[in-house]
Amino acid sequence: MGCGRFAEYHREAVDAGLAPVDGLTEALAGLDRTGLVTCIASGGTHEKMAHTLGRTGLYERFAGRIHSAAEAERAIN
Repeated sequence: MGCGRFAEYHREAVDAGLAPVDGLTEALAGLDRTGLVTCIASGGTHEKMAHTLGRTGLYERFAGRIHSAAEAERAIN
C-alpha cells in the first residue's frame, strides 16, 4: 500500500470517529484562565493537523500556534 492510500485511509478513519477527549474543553478553559500561553506541537504535517484538529474543533482555537516537526532543524532526544 502506497503513502497515498494510507493518507486516504487515515482521513476516512478520522472522519468516521475522531472526537475530543472528554473534559478537554474544560481543561483548556482552565489553562486560559491561568494566562499561560499554549500551543500544539506534533510530528504530523500541517495538513494532517489541520484535518484532525479541525474535526475536533481545536484548529481555530490554536491557529497561529500549531507547530510541526517538519519545521524543526533537528530533533531533540
